Amino acid sequence: LLISVSLIFLNIKLSSNLIVFFPYNYYFYIFLILFFTQISIGVRWYLLTNFYNKKIKILEAINFGFRFSSFGSLTFTGGSDIYKFFNSEKLKINLSEMSSVIIIEKISSFSSIILMILIGIILNLGDLEKTNFIIFVLVVLFFLLLTVLSNMKRIPYVNLINFSFQKIKKNLLINKNFTIMILLVSFLTQILSLLLYFIFFSYFTEITFKSLLLIIPLSNLIISISFFTFNGVGIRELAFILFSGLTLISQDISFIVALNASFLITFYMIISYLIANKILFSNNKT
Repeated sequence: LLISVSLIFLNIKLSSNLIVFFPYNYYFYIFLILFFTQISIGVRWYLLTNFYNKKIKILEAINFGFRFSSFGSLTFTGGSDIYKFFNSEKLKINLSEMSSVIIIEKISSFSSIILMILIGIILNLGDLEKTNFIIFVLVVLFFLLLTVLSNMKRIPYVNLINFSFQKIKKNLLINKNFTIMILLVSFLTQILSLLLYFIFFSYFTEITFKSLLLIIPLSNLIISISFFTFNGVGIRELAFILFSGLTLISQDISFIVALNASFLITFYMIISYLIANKILFSNNKT
C-alpha cells in the first residue's frame, strides 16, 4: 500500500524495470555491510546482557543478534524486541532485565541517529531554510523524548522494571568506558547504513558521501518509529522521496534506490534468519 502511494506520488507505473540487477561485486559489498551491521548489533547485545548474565558467550550473543535483527526486519517494527522476550528464559535474563537492555538499546540507537543528523546539518549548511526546519524537528523530538522520560514512572510496568533499569543506568554513568563502547557500536551501525546506501546511490548517479548524512539518518529515524511496516518497506520509499531534495537527486532515482534496498535487505534477512537458526539448532544437538 505504501509503495503504491509512492508510485502515485511520482506518477510512475510499477514494472519489473524498477528492480535493478546489480553487478556481482555490488551484491558482495551490500551483503558484507549487512553482515557486519548484524555483528555490531550482536556485540552491543553481548555488552548489555553481559551486565546481567556473564555466562552469555559472545558468539552466542552474535548469533542471537543475527536472529532477532532479521526476525524484526521480516515482521514489523518492534518484532525484534518481541523475539527477545520470547527467548528471555533461554538467555537466563528475567523480563525486567530484558526490558532494561532494550531501553538502553533504543536510547543508544536514537542518540547515534541524532548525532549523525547533526553532523549532516553541519556539513550541509548550504540551504538555511531546510537546515532550520530539520533543527526545529529535532528540537521538538528532543522535548518530546524528555516529556516521555519524565512521565515514564506513571506507567505501572516501568515501575516494575525500575530496579533493573536503575542498576544498568548507574553502571553506564559510572563506567564511562562501557558507555562509550555502547555508543560507538551504535554509531558504527549508522556508519554502515550510510555505506550501504552510498553503494546503492553510486550505481545510479554521482553523489557525495556527506550529502547522505541527512537523508539516511532522517529516513532511519522515521523507519525506527513507524509501527505499520516490515523492514521499512514503503516507509523507506516515502522518506527517500520526501528528503530527495536534500541530496539534489531526483525523486525517481531516490525511489528506485529505496525500492531496491528494501528488496535486497529483505532477501538478505531471510537468508540470515535461516542460517542463524540452522547454526543454533546444530549447536544444540552437539
